[in-house]
Amino acid sequence: MINHHYKLISILLSLLLIQPACAIDIFGHDVGVDDGLAGVVGGAGGFWFGTAVVLPVAAGLVAAGTAPVWLPAVAVIGCVAVGAVVADAGWRYLSGKDNTDAAVVTGEKNVSNTNYINNTEAYQKIAGFKQYSEESAARDILELRNTLDSSICNYNYKTEGTLSDVIINLEGPERIYGFSAFPISVELTEAITGSENKSYVNIDYISIYLVDSSGRKWNEKRINDIPTLWKDCEEHEGDIHKVSYNVTMKAPDPYIGKANSMISNIPNRDTLKELMDAEVKKFEIIVEVHGNAQLYKIERTSHTSEDGHTYTRESEEFDKTININTKLKSLDAWNNEKNGKYYTNGASASLPVDYINNLELIAYAGYSNGATSNIISRTWASCTHVYNSSSKYRFVAIGQPKNLEPVPVTITDDYRAVVLRLNSNSSNLVSQTPGNFHDMGVHSEVQTALNYLYNKNTETYETYFLVVADVDDGYSKVPIWYITRPLVSVINNLKYSISDEDRKEIADLTADGSISESDRKRINEIIDLAEKSTKQKRDVVESKSNSGYYTNENAKVASKNAINDYSKALEYLQKSKTTDNPEDVKRYTYLSASCYEPAGDYWSQAAEKYEQGYTEEAEALANNAKKLEELAKEYEPSVLFAGGQALLEKFHEIKSGLGIAHVPDETFIIVAIILIIGTIYVLKR
Repeated sequence: MINHHYKLISILLSLLLIQPACAIDIFGHDVGVDDGLAGVVGGAGGFWFGTAVVLPVAAGLVAAGTAPVWLPAVAVIGCVAVGAVVADAGWRYLSGKDNTDAAVVTGEKNVSNTNYINNTEAYQKIAGFKQYSEESAARDILELRNTLDSSICNYNYKTEGTLSDVIINLEGPERIYGFSAFPISVELTEAITGSENKSYVNIDYISIYLVDSSGRKWNEKRINDIPTLWKDCEEHEGDIHKVSYNVTMKAPDPYIGKANSMISNIPNRDTLKELMDAEVKKFEIIVEVHGNAQLYKIERTSHTSEDGHTYTRESEEFDKTININTKLKSLDAWNNEKNGKYYTNGASASLPVDYINNLELIAYAGYSNGATSNIISRTWASCTHVYNSSSKYRFVAIGQPKNLEPVPVTITDDYRAVVLRLNSNSSNLVSQTPGNFHDMGVHSEVQTALNYLYNKNTETYETYFLVVADVDDGYSKVPIWYITRPLVSVINNLKYSISDEDRKEIADLTADGSISESDRKRINEIIDLAEKSTKQKRDVVESKSNSGYYTNENAKVASKNAINDYSKALEYLQKSKTTDNPEDVKRYTYLSASCYEPAGDYWSQAAEKYEQGYTEEAEALANNAKKLEELAKEYEPSVLFAGGQALLEKFHEIKSGLGIAHVPDETFIIVAIILIIGTIYVLKR
């Protein structure tokens, strides 16, 4: 009996190893003997599962009277059917029979012509999707506004001195960012008790100011001509019982003079960096109230009339004066103070030089500081920034008078956009755009071109946008400042080894789905030049690395990453010269010239910035390199597939040695399934 079963398995194996020529068409699919055999194998597996696992369960249900008697038979038939369908579907998927392009699942994807020629995915990875438009500008500004908005709340305080017959309420913002002007509300309400209706409170003046930790007084506002506060009674129903005053204050700011000098004089990096890193120091709000309470009393006198009757007469007479000299101290404003420096997300550094003709403006990441509750901004700029070139900038800024309510204010300004060229010893102004927005209560923007003039000592460039403004509350003007620095990094004029024109030519040569001898010759010519260029880039970094040029640890890591990425680029160029698959040619050259080579460029320039001490710029460049490495992974085989490929190559060697190289790999998968199921079946018998 066992021999009989082995004969049956042998027949099935033989039928699979012989490639049948006959097939029929069912609903547009070629169905042949191989499909039938796959179905038989799957059905056999389903039958085994049905009888071994499902049948006992179904029989138990029938015995318990909870299922009909036909359930076991239907369950087993269902398992056979499902096994057959699943096995054939798997067979057709693995063999590619249902794919008109006969594609094989490899763990990697092909590059579309549009992406290959225009590098659209790399652009989106690095630049993001925030291209400039009025809508996107308004949306970004709204997001920043919502983040920085504040509302008014009560402030607690401690009292020194004498305070009589009046209640003081102090209010201010729940959040204050940086060196921003903020509203303070002081409300005085008479609180005369135990004295008569003619009593009143007379306030000579109110003084509001800040005191820092050293005891220095800042931004004093003095309020005079305060009306008399009468006792709240029927006799004085129409008189004033309560007054409130709203003023603007600002945290102690030793930097406003420096900010003004950067607008009116030649800017320097040390001062601009000092502004970027400035932090608010601890302060108290002080409210002094000076005046007096005039209190009256009731005097009763007895009088006897001519007819001998005695009566009592009452009158309100002056009783006494109580001086009011009080000082309120509150730390609540300081407790609600937040760091003014904040980060805005967006693109960073620069796109590679190949995008220099792309005129779209993109939103850049950056840091801002200063009066960030009063002014917010967003920077859009060209996507590419290269030595000895100009780039467009659009600075969008808007005042935030809402954060100063209930104080009615106007914000007027002067601004300056500057580019500094830096070397190890100094910074020089190489480009600037001064101006003003006038009333900053509305959306304001300036578009300008800034230049990156280069000389042999140039190490890097930094761009700043600085605003100084006055907040006028009617009592006095509070000077404020705001600075932002977009994370732009100007790059060397390093071009791709395979140009736009070269990529278009390769796409045209491979468009017909094949590679002729003449196509191969031309493609190899392009690749040979690309190899030479990429190797030169790698050699430069290797030479610096081997000579001990890099002493900074981050620079050493970045240079190593650059060498690795250049090496990967060269590996893919080599692969593209040996494959006959047109899609592989595109994919390998894309991975080389659009992913790993520019990633190497970013790492090599990041190494320079790290070594020179420009950490923020180095990190921006490194971040772009990582984005391109991530993009490369989308077009590379997965780790599992790469390991499988190695095993498959070894398997092909064995097939060739046995003289059965013509038998498809998929057939051996089915053979293995038959052997496994057949062995289980025979052993169970």
